[in-house]
Amino acid sequence: MAIQDKLNIKQKLGRKTFWIFLLEKSVGALILFFILFGFVVVAYLGPAYFLPNINEITGNAIEAFLILGVLGSAGLFTVLLLIAILFTWLEYRNYNFTLGDHSLEVCRGILTKETISIPYHHIEDINIGQGVFYQLMGVCRVEILTAGHGDEDEKSEGILPTIDLGMGRDIQKFIMERSNTQEVMMKGQ
Repeated sequence: MAIQDKLNIKQKLGRKTFWIFLLEKSVGALILFFILFGFVVVAYLGPAYFLPNINEITGNAIEAFLILGVLGSAGLFTVLLLIAILFTWLEYRNYNFTLGDHSLEVCRGILTKETISIPYHHIEDINIGQGVFYQLMGVCRVEILTAGHGDEDEKSEGILPTIDLGMGRDIQKFIMERSNTQEVMMKGQ
């Protein structure tokens, strides 16, 4: 489907975006996973492996601590991962954009909804950014720079945080053609 066929239709960011959002939001859960893994390894090897001259009472106390550590970190890992999945799903579900006849509209937000409408004739430039991870995933970040935002602010009016690279380039080309066409028409009148 060509980009012109998607005019005035709400677009989602893409499936890869969900997984990247989830990875960004689950850092705490990943840290707890590694702590859980450490507790499991130490519990499997046993306290005697690390402390060969340990008595039985102290060994049993350390084993009980390790079991509590495994259970506690597994529980916290599960809770944090479920929270990350929930917030990721809500953010992904509520983040969309529409290429209109005269403007780009970006809608986002979970508790506080935000809708940004950017007229094509206000757009000065569209930057496509790709870090190493984004290059591996085949996605990009699209930043839309408007006339009111200078280089000193380093802010962009609209951002599509993670989108398929091909779609990002199509959007960039489409909007730049629209913004240039509108500027020429306005100057000619």
